[in-house]
Amino acid sequence: MSGKAQGVHPLLALIAENSHWFFMALIPCPSCKSRVSKQAASCPHCGHQFKASGSINLSDPVHVIGVILAIIIAIGAVMAFLP
Repeated sequence: MSGKAQGVHPLLALIAENSHWFFMALIPCPSCKSRVSKQAASCPHCGHQFKASGSINLSDPVHVIGVILAIIIAIGAVMAFLP
């Protein structure tokens, strides 16, 4: 039993070794709402391309609203410190 704990049920050992398959994080696709792996580059159902995390997708309305709010908050913060 190289590297495996003795006395562990074989099914539990299999799940522990392959936990990325059993407990994969799924998110809804913004276009078709299908459940897709969080690590997927695109939706297998509709083909929606996901951007890399940290990038801003200005074709997505949620990102546009977030950018606008961030600009408004930044301007407000600067205005608060001006005499």
